[in-house]
Amino acid sequence: MDITFYGLLHLAKGEKSAVNGGLRKFDRQIETYLMNAVNLSDSLQSKDIQFILLTNQPAAIEDSLKRLGSDDRLQVQSINFSTDVPTGTNFYSAHFKFDVFNYLGSLQDDRYVGSIDLDAIAIGDIPLSFQNLVREKKPIIYDITKQVVPIFGRDRILQDMQKLSPNINEVRWSGGEFITGTPVFFNSLYSEISNLHNRYIDAIDSLHHHGDEMLTSVALAKLIHDEKIAIADGGELGIVGRFWSYPPKHSQPSFSCFENLFLLHLPSDKKFLAKINSEDAKSRDRFLRRYKRYLPQQLAVSSVHNQIVDLLKWLRLK
Repeated sequence: MDITFYGLLHLAKGEKSAVNGGLRKFDRQIETYLMNAVNLSDSLQSKDIQFILLTNQPAAIEDSLKRLGSDDRLQVQSINFSTDVPTGTNFYSAHFKFDVFNYLGSLQDDRYVGSIDLDAIAIGDIPLSFQNLVREKKPIIYDITKQVVPIFGRDRILQDMQKLSPNINEVRWSGGEFITGTPVFFNSLYSEISNLHNRYIDAIDSLHHHGDEMLTSVALAKLIHDEKIAIADGGELGIVGRFWSYPPKHSQPSFSCFENLFLLHLPSDKKFLAKINSEDAKSRDRFLRRYKRYLPQQLAVSSVHNQIVDLLKWLRLK
């Protein structure tokens, strides 16, 4: 298929970079994210799609891959990272996805490319809708508004988005795990993000969310409403889905509703994704069998964890 996906692994020891993974040691973070990238690459390559990992420390990545015995399974490339991110910011390394957008925007105009998070995997067949959009070189995002509104509230999200762009009048929140389009599209997206960046930094302490999703969502809203760019929703088209292996605050269908998706994003399962082997990553049936054995155990652990958290909250209120 005529698309190349790019993932980001920005290394910044001491910063708040690891999220939704239960990972504390920096070396362990690197190994886990790297094996996520390796298995994502294997799953995409099994469908004739190229994947390239972009990083700020290629030598460290190559050394880790050799130590893990996976140096022949992943293509690694370094790019320039220049985004200004205050030290100590939550989701610190995620902000450098803007540099990925900048890089994708600099590629040859006849290409079609995508940005994808490392804790995703390609399991299902490539939908005809995705094939058609790639052939027509139309941009695609993943709208997760229904997932974030129950957590933060529509009014709070809208107020924060308006701090960056006062003319926004509706909440449309894009998950950063999946964005595809032409270099021209990514160049426009990066330009909008650059124009908003200083406002974001000035308001960062008052925002409900730190990371690429905030700026990207506002920038996409401006492209859609100001520039009249038509952007498809990969979630509605059954191209991509985000599944949480613990009870989220939003209404989430059972896992069976996600089994036939082309791309499955599992943000709470980084450690699981790091442990599967190449054959699991390449085979939908093998992957689903292994994940379905793992899922009940993860749900049970999550239930106990939530009970402990609730108990601690109750004790603090006493």
